[in-house]
Amino acid sequence: MCLVFPHYICLVMFAKQRLVFLLWMMPLVAAAQQVSGFLPKKIIGGKGEVLTITGSGFGASRGNNYVSFFREGNSYSDATAGAGFNYLSWSNTEIKLEMPVAFSNRVKVVINGLDCFSDDTLKVKANLGYRQANPLLYDLLTDNNKKGGVTWFVHPVYWNSPEIKQAIVDVVAEFRCKTGANYILEPLTKWVPLNLSQGMHILAPDSALGAVGYNDRLWASCILGAETFYHAQTQLLRFNTKQN
Repeated sequence: MCLVFPHYICLVMFAKQRLVFLLWMMPLVAAAQQVSGFLPKKIIGGKGEVLTITGSGFGASRGNNYVSFFREGNSYSDATAGAGFNYLSWSNTEIKLEMPVAFSNRVKVVINGLDCFSDDTLKVKANLGYRQANPLLYDLLTDNNKKGGVTWFVHPVYWNSPEIKQAIVDVVAEFRCKTGANYILEPLTKWVPLNLSQGMHILAPDSALGAVGYNDRLWASCILGAETFYHAQTQLLRFNTKQN
């Protein structure tokens, strides 16, 4: 609900005899612009899911108004970010837009500079391709497989062993939770030599390995101004068969 208290204060100061009338009018003014609800209540950001916001006083078209979400840094997105969201429709009582990357909190609609918040909290379950990390210290591309993640192909020796496979699944789940990098597991269905030239992320046993395990990486870089960003283009995780 949105209230413009300064207007009421000025009116009371200059027309105290109309105080009762003002108090009676306040609910009508408050109801003019408000966010009454939204659907769905739980959503994933950054993957095109549609959020529908209902209320009143949004305006017949968006104009300079915008929707704002809670973001990294414990603050709501500003007008510039809000103007960049993909709005599917905007009317006086309903707004539809694709859910951007955001954190769980109340939904805010800014109407003519006035902040209108929902009563309920929008639960953001996850954000596709998003990670809260310094890219200078992070070396994974979260869209390596062009499906919103990084696919690891697991050798049949591991994939067909319930105990080993579950251990891998558990580790990947923890990694995904702590980093935001969407690791996806798939079985390795064809024989390939264990080298980086295959262009595949592979997890496999290696009988010739002289250590317990080894991580091979093929690096790529991107120069942006004064900074150079590195990422692992291809990786192998090889494990000594005697240690499996």
